[in-house]
Order: sequence, then structure tokens, then C-alpha cells
Amino acid sequence: MRLKSPSNHHTKTPQGASARFMHQLVRVSGLCALGATLLLASPDASAAGLKHATSVRVTGSKAKGEAQVVVAFDREPTYSARLSSGGKRLIVDIPGADVRGAPGALTQRHGVVGGVMTQSFGKGQDKVVRVLVTLLEEAKYSVRVEGKRLVMSFAPGKSGVLERAPAERETRKATPELAQVRDIRFRH
Repeated sequence: MRLKSPSNHHTKTPQGASARFMHQLVRVSGLCALGATLLLASPDASAAGLKHATSVRVTGSKAKGEAQVVVAFDREPTYSARLSSGGKRLIVDIPGADVRGAPGALTQRHGVVGGVMTQSFGKGQDKVVRVLVTLLEEAKYSVRVEGKRLVMSFAPGKSGVLERAPAERETRKATPELAQVRDIRFRH
């Protein structure tokens, strides 16, 4: 069935309307696909779901040679750690993470720690944060997660695992006996 208008170049048919609709649908679909591609290719979209290393702090005691490296994250991290370079470097990898705001390098010496480097590598969800701790001498170490923080403790001694972190020992010494609550009164 043909609909006629006064001039022939404005002739409309149901088939012509269907073709125009399909053309518009293809254009809209193409724009949606382009938008989705750009969104998925953006760094923020690929970083979604990653943990972010937001700060690195090093503290230490010159007298005892003990040191502590704390890396803060926006979520609880998981890690793997190993010694290399003859016990003079601790390498800690945090999978599913990137660096956001944490400094790339800290070069001030603290105890047995000569410096700390923080970097990320990989793409998308396969990103890994690597923390490299350079030791000035052989040292024992421990790595633990405390909430959203990764805490590495060091003490002078033969390379190996530190049974309890120095800061943890001091905290336990300072902890008083369990508190006892007595004589509770409620007023109504």
C-alpha cells in the first residue's frame, strides 16, 4: 500500500518507514557500542574492583635497629612475600591492587630498612602492587594484615621469619590485665 503526497519525492511507504527505523536503530546501536568500548578502555573502569595502595610509612628505632613499613589500602589486602638478593631485599606482592597516592619511593633509612619502593604492574583486574624493601643488613621479618593495612616488621638478626613483630611485643607488654566491671547500677 502506497501513501501519496502532493509531490512524488515525499512518497512514504510502510517499507520506507521500516528502513528508516532500522537505519536509526543501527546508528544508536553503534553509538552504544562505541560508548561501552570507551568506558571499558578508560583507566577508571579497568581499576574498578581493585584495592588501592593509598600511603606508605616507615618508622624505626636507630638504637635497636628495628623498623616497620606500613602500606595502607582502601580495602583489606592479601599478599605473598619472599626474600631475595641474599636476604637483603623483601619482595611483597599484593594481587588485584594498584597504587593511588602512595609514594613510589622512600629513601630515608629507618633501623635495618634502607628504603622502600612501591610500584604496580599488569592491566585491569590482573594488576599487582609490588613493595620492595631494601635491607641494610641481614634481618628477621614478619608480614601481617591489620584491617586495611599491610604491616612489615624488621629486626636485626639472621635472615628469616620474625616470630613476633617488635611493635606487637611492646603492645602486649603495655596491655593491662583484663578489666573487671563491678557494682553496676541502672537508674530508671
